[in-house]
Amino acid sequence: MNIDTDSLVLFLFAWTIPFFMMRRAYLKMDADDQRSAVDDFKSRRFIFTIGFVVLGFFFLHLSSLLSVTPLKTIGLFIFVAGGIFSIIDTWRISKPRSLVMFALMCLMIYLNVD
Repeated sequence: MNIDTDSLVLFLFAWTIPFFMMRRAYLKMDADDQRSAVDDFKSRRFIFTIGFVVLGFFFLHLSSLLSVTPLKTIGLFIFVAGGIFSIIDTWRISKPRSLVMFALMCLMIYLNVD
Protein backbone atom coordinates (compact mmCIF):
# COMPACT_ATOMS: atom_id res chain seq x y z
CA MET A 1 0.00 0.00 0.00
CA ASN A 2 1.70 3.14 -1.26
CA ILE A 3 0.10 6.53 -0.61
CA ASP A 4 1.02 9.23 -3.08
CA THR A 5 1.05 12.78 -1.63
CA ASP A 6 -0.61 14.31 -4.71
CA SER A 7 -3.40 11.73 -4.57
CA LEU A 8 -3.85 12.36 -0.86
CA VAL A 9 -4.24 16.11 -1.36
CA LEU A 10 -6.69 15.61 -4.22
CA PHE A 11 -8.64 13.06 -2.16
CA LEU A 12 -8.88 15.41 0.82
CA PHE A 13 -10.02 18.35 -1.31
CA ALA A 14 -12.48 16.28 -3.33
CA TRP A 15 -14.19 14.72 -0.31
CA THR A 16 -13.78 17.01 2.69
CA ILE A 17 -14.78 20.32 1.11
CA PRO A 18 -18.16 19.06 -0.23
CA PHE A 19 -18.79 17.20 3.04
CA PHE A 20 -18.31 20.30 5.19
CA MET A 21 -20.30 22.47 2.77
CA MET A 22 -23.22 20.02 2.94
CA ARG A 23 -22.93 19.82 6.72
CA ARG A 24 -22.96 23.60 7.01
CA ALA A 25 -26.03 23.85 4.78
CA TYR A 26 -27.75 21.12 6.79
CA LEU A 27 -27.09 22.89 10.08
CA LYS A 28 -28.53 26.14 8.68
CA MET A 29 -31.85 24.43 7.84
CA ASP A 30 -34.82 24.56 10.16
CA ALA A 31 -36.02 21.36 11.85
CA ASP A 32 -38.66 20.52 9.22
CA ASP A 33 -36.21 20.88 6.35
CA GLN A 34 -33.66 18.76 8.21
CA ARG A 35 -36.19 15.96 8.69
CA SER A 36 -37.16 16.21 5.03
CA ALA A 37 -33.50 16.00 3.95
CA VAL A 38 -32.89 12.94 6.15
CA ASP A 39 -36.02 11.28 4.77
CA ASP A 40 -34.81 11.97 1.21
CA PHE A 41 -31.39 10.49 1.99
CA LYS A 42 -33.01 7.36 3.45
CA SER A 43 -35.27 6.77 0.44
CA ARG A 44 -34.60 3.75 -1.78
CA ARG A 45 -34.54 5.92 -4.87
CA PHE A 46 -31.73 8.10 -3.48
CA ILE A 47 -29.71 5.17 -2.14
CA PHE A 48 -29.86 3.13 -5.35
CA THR A 49 -29.14 6.06 -7.69
CA ILE A 50 -27.05 8.84 -6.22
CA GLY A 51 -25.89 6.87 -3.18
CA PHE A 52 -24.43 4.00 -5.20
CA VAL A 53 -22.78 6.35 -7.71
CA VAL A 54 -21.14 8.43 -4.97
CA LEU A 55 -20.12 5.37 -2.94
CA GLY A 56 -18.64 3.70 -6.02
CA PHE A 57 -16.77 6.85 -6.96
CA PHE A 58 -15.49 7.13 -3.38
CA PHE A 59 -14.13 3.56 -3.53
CA LEU A 60 -12.56 4.24 -6.94
CA HIS A 61 -10.88 7.35 -5.60
CA LEU A 62 -9.79 5.54 -2.43
CA SER A 63 -8.34 2.65 -4.48
CA SER A 64 -6.22 5.06 -6.52
CA LEU A 65 -5.03 6.69 -3.30
CA LEU A 66 -4.11 3.41 -1.58
CA SER A 67 -3.20 1.44 -4.74
CA VAL A 68 -5.51 -1.45 -3.81
CA THR A 69 -6.87 -3.25 -6.88
CA PRO A 70 -9.76 -5.19 -5.22
CA LEU A 71 -11.11 -1.91 -3.87
CA LYS A 72 -11.13 -0.57 -7.42
CA THR A 73 -13.12 -3.58 -8.63
CA ILE A 74 -15.66 -3.18 -5.83
CA GLY A 75 -15.94 0.55 -6.48
CA LEU A 76 -16.43 0.04 -10.20
CA PHE A 77 -19.14 -2.56 -9.58
CA ILE A 78 -21.04 -0.27 -7.18
CA PHE A 79 -20.60 2.70 -9.55
CA VAL A 80 -21.98 0.70 -12.49
CA ALA A 81 -24.95 -0.50 -10.43
CA GLY A 82 -25.76 3.06 -9.39
CA GLY A 83 -25.34 4.27 -12.96
CA ILE A 84 -27.74 1.63 -14.27
CA PHE A 85 -30.34 2.51 -11.62
CA SER A 86 -29.90 6.21 -12.42
CA ILE A 87 -30.33 5.62 -16.15
CA ILE A 88 -33.50 3.58 -15.56
CA ASP A 89 -34.84 6.24 -13.20
CA THR A 90 -34.08 9.07 -15.64
CA TRP A 91 -35.43 7.18 -18.69
CA ARG A 92 -39.01 7.79 -17.53
CA ILE A 93 -38.45 11.55 -17.35
CA SER A 94 -36.10 12.29 -20.27
CA LYS A 95 -34.77 9.80 -22.77
CA PRO A 96 -32.02 12.08 -24.20
CA ARG A 97 -30.73 12.86 -20.71
CA SER A 98 -30.58 9.16 -19.86
CA LEU A 99 -28.61 8.49 -23.06
CA VAL A 100 -26.13 11.21 -22.09
CA MET A 101 -25.82 9.60 -18.65
CA PHE A 102 -25.19 6.25 -20.33
CA ALA A 103 -22.45 7.75 -22.51
CA LEU A 104 -20.79 9.42 -19.51
CA MET A 105 -20.98 6.21 -17.49
CA CYS A 106 -19.37 4.26 -20.36
CA LEU A 107 -16.60 6.89 -20.56
CA MET A 108 -16.05 6.68 -16.82
CA ILE A 109 -15.82 2.88 -16.96
CA TYR A 110 -13.43 3.06 -19.91
CA LEU A 111 -11.15 5.51 -18.06
CA ASN A 112 -11.09 3.39 -14.88
CA VAL A 113 -10.49 -0.05 -16.39
CA ASP A 114 -6.79 -0.71 -16.95
